[in-house]
Order: sequence, then C-alpha cells, then structure tokens
Amino acid sequence: MANFNESAYLAANPDVAAAVKSGAYTSGWQHWVSNGQAELRLLAPTDSHYSTFNEAAYLAANKDVAAAVNAGTYATAWQHYINNGLAEGRQFATAPAGYNEAAYLDANPDVAKIVHTGSAVYTSGLAHYLLNGINEPTRLTNMTTLQANSAYQAFVAAGGDAGYLAANTDVAAAVKLGTVRTGWEHDQGHATVENRLVAPLHYDMTNSASVEAAGTTNVYGWNETVNFDAGNYDYTLSHFSAGDKVNLPDAFFNTKTLTNASGSDGVVVVNSTDASTGNIIHVTLTGIDPALDATIFNMTSANAAFNTGWIL
Repeated sequence: MANFNESAYLAANPDVAAAVKSGAYTSGWQHWVSNGQAELRLLAPTDSHYSTFNEAAYLAANKDVAAAVNAGTYATAWQHYINNGLAEGRQFATAPAGYNEAAYLDANPDVAKIVHTGSAVYTSGLAHYLLNGINEPTRLTNMTTLQANSAYQAFVAAGGDAGYLAANTDVAAAVKLGTVRTGWEHDQGHATVENRLVAPLHYDMTNSASVEAAGTTNVYGWNETVNFDAGNYDYTLSHFSAGDKVNLPDAFFNTKTLTNASGSDGVVVVNSTDASTGNIIHVTLTGIDPALDATIFNMTSANAAFNTGWIL
C-alpha cells in the first residue's frame, strides 16, 4: 500500500474534509488514526478519474469552485469535479514543467501563508504562480533550489509538510492561523530542538508487531508484518490483504497448512506446528474480500492472492 495521502483521504471522505475545515480534526490523518481505520474508510477515491486529478490545477482554473470550497459548499475540489465539473467540461490550469505544489509553497513561505489562511484569490501555490509568480522568476528558482537540498529531500521522503503537520497538530493549527507559514519552515527552526517527529509513526502505512499469545490485530490500512513468537495459541488477523505478512518462528516454518472451509466467508486458517514440542500456532485471517476468498484453496493459491512472501 502506498503512503498515506492527506488529499486523497479527504477527497474520499468529504465529511472528514468538512470536519478538518471546521477544526474538529487537525488533519485527515488524525481522523484516520482515531476513527477512520476502525470505520474501514477508503484511503482514496475509487473513481478512475482521480488518478489524473490535480487539485491545485483545478482550483487555479476554476475560481468559482475555489470560492465554493472555501465557503464550505463543497468539502473538496474533487467533490465538485466528480459531481459537477466533469460533466460541465471544467478545465485544469497548466502548470510549468517540473512544478510541485508542496515544494513551491515551502520555497515561498510568504505565498504559503496566504494560501493556508484561505485566500479567495490564491487558492493554491499554482494559482499564485499563474497570476503573479510567472512574472517573478525567483519563485520557480526558489522551488528548484529547495528540491535540490538534501535536507529537504529527506523531509519529503519522511512525509513532507503533510506528514509533519499530521505529526504535530499544534503546528498544523498554527499554519491555519498564519502564525506558522509551513511545516518545513517550522521543522528547520524548531524540530531538532523540540525533538519533533517529522511524520507520524506508521505514516508510511507500514507496521510491524510481535505477538506471543492469543489475541487479535486489525491490519486494515496497514502493510502489517506480524511476527509470531513460539508458543501454543490462537491468533486472529482481521482485514488481511495483499501487503500483510505472517512471520512464523523457524521451528514452525516447514509444518504449516492452510485451510479454507467455505471460500465465501472471508476466513482463511493457517496452522503451523512445532514438531519438537507439539505446539501449534493457529492463525485465523478474517475480513478477506469475498471475491479473493473464493480463489484461495491452498498455499499456492494463497500466494497468488496475497503475493508470494506473505507467509515467512
């Protein structure tokens, strides 16, 4: 699974986007961790048009939509596009080659402050560039220079502004108020001294857990590797899917079996026995998509369904 994407999550969940706008949550990530994962929320829109949708370009080209989003008539630009804009033939602004919205704002924090505090004119960094920045050559130069900075590259790899603000909700609130201009700027001035996280733990949507006794883990939304310690117990992994892994102790590895009783109930069982002790680790995988469940008959077909290497 790809890294958590703030814009995609809000686009898929307009009620969450509205809640973030109102201040009930500081970010989509905060909602995902506290509620969305348990509610099995979509992490991104499923409509194929989203793969080519560019929020900044859409708002830059459609000022009335930007105003409607700012006013709360639409929770996100995507909500307008998929419900109205696509049928209306709405266009997208054309960005210059190599343009990156986050880097443009991080490199031009004066612009970022205007955008983040809800400007009706500068609805995005791209809107600023098309209206003003195109005549200010240093704007794009600032962006490309910052992108070449190794510290900034590391910051982006860890989650960028979206990740930093998700990890530091007080900074996110300050950005909305305009007292802090960007997450990157705050990171450079405060993060090391204040021992700030650059991004939330598991913001890359990966996780690793170790278990040694009976229990349950909900792996929905994560690429979860569950490391099972030797013992004699039952364990359940709910919402198991491709990207998740079961890591059994070496002593158990060569004696594993897989059974799928119905092929339609979303449940697959893996048993692994330690021949020297007779101990059995009994792992029940639940919440499997029914269509996928119907394809699983044995370890070979499970490898095809979950990707080879799902069981270690």
